[in-house]
Amino acid sequence: MNKRYVSIKKAQEILPLSRPTYTKLLKDGEIRGKNTGKKWLIDVESIHDYMNRDEAESDKAAARILAG
Repeated sequence: MNKRYVSIKKAQEILPLSRPTYTKLLKDGEIRGKNTGKKWLIDVESIHDYMNRDEAESDKAAARILAG
């Protein structure tokens, strides 16, 4: 399967985060992408993976609060 890459501007339509936040997530390896020198191209699948992981972590935190 071919990976689909989008600019940060297009990624913001999928997950509305600031440009600095996307840059940090990319540099920290939280989402996958490639730096073309002047701009980042983000793997669309990794955005969805990040959203699912973040949602799962939020659910676990909420369960801990309710159980406490």
